[in-house]
Amino acid sequence: MVTDLTMPQITGMDHIAAIREVAPLVPVVIISGYSPELAGLGEGRLPRAAVLTKPFSGEDLGRALARLLGDD
Repeated sequence: MVTDLTMPQITGMDHIAAIREVAPLVPVVIISGYSPELAGLGEGRLPRAAVLTKPFSGEDLGRALARLLGDD
């Protein structure tokens, strides 16, 4: 799952919580304009998750997905 941290109708964290109620082990890439520390997403805060800070490249997204899916 790829989600932004800040969205108009729901926060990224609420979105993740709702999805993980159904699929607890789904890997998540969280996109944010804030640093992970400022967003409260420091290392280990959320299992099976990676944080990408804007702007990021397609290669950055690919590396995050590979790491989460165990393809690195």
